[in-house]
Amino acid sequence: MSGVYQCTNGLASRQIDVHVYGVLKKISSTVHLIKKHEVVGAYSLQINTINSSYHPVVACEFRVGSNGIRYTTVRWRGGKYHVKPNLYKVTESRDEKSGIIWSNLTLLHPSYDQELYGKYYCMFNIVPGTMETAELQISIPPLIHKNERSVNLYSGVKYTYFCDIIAYPPITEPISWMRNDVPLVIQHNGRISVHDNSENRIHFESKNVLNDQIVFDTIQPDDRAVYSCFVRGAFGNDTAAFFLRVKDRRAPLWPLIGIILEVVVLFIIILIYELKRRERTKREEAEENLVTSSKTPNAAYGIDEASENMLLRQRGDRH
Repeated sequence: MSGVYQCTNGLASRQIDVHVYGVLKKISSTVHLIKKHEVVGAYSLQINTINSSYHPVVACEFRVGSNGIRYTTVRWRGGKYHVKPNLYKVTESRDEKSGIIWSNLTLLHPSYDQELYGKYYCMFNIVPGTMETAELQISIPPLIHKNERSVNLYSGVKYTYFCDIIAYPPITEPISWMRNDVPLVIQHNGRISVHDNSENRIHFESKNVLNDQIVFDTIQPDDRAVYSCFVRGAFGNDTAAFFLRVKDRRAPLWPLIGIILEVVVLFIIILIYELKRRERTKREEAEENLVTSSKTPNAAYGIDEASENMLLRQRGDRH
């Protein structure tokens, strides 16, 4: 214990002022999540999102003594503090009477960056060459980064969905999957219990956590469904889902075929209209010729109107 200690032998006495330095208290923190409902396809899910209004704070309390408080320096490391210190805020309070220092490290913007979570270290130095360190942590319950909620693919292509999990402490249990409301279970032969999977066309792979990826080697029309992944950890659980829609590979041709049919129909309509117009024109010309012939009776005998007028004038001159 710190204090003033004195020794005496009756003739003389000596005293010493003892200061005890060390970490008195350390406080870890956890990111707060919010539960919300999300609809994917025909299914309603309860998922986690980050509560951005809460800022995790880790703190250390040091005892350095009234004499050492002026000479003590406090440092932090861990997470992304050295790479991006602007993501954090450090505050301190010093009590010269008690020789106590409080140092707080606040994570200003919790996000889906796994590197922000894990172990942090507060260190204080009062004597050159010596350093006292305390280990803390910023934890986060399991949280799945929701990327694609609706996926539209053509049959025959390959597709991989990654269940991107952020969590600390790390996840140790394998990820569970469902197709609509039916669990996808790995059978004794190593294949997933799903339709048309005799060649292991649909299977799991692992990237960060066991079975955190579902792989479709060749998408088939019957694969249309809602697929969901489920993760469980020490501080909670989370789920994510995507709706897989499968299109026919010939689907891109249908608009082109529709345009061609429209052009053909338009051409036929124009052709029929032109034929009818020509037929009507010929009929009108024939009727017009008939009317003209009826107005000049002598035309039937090869006498046109001018010749007829000349004959009439000649007859008048004779009389």
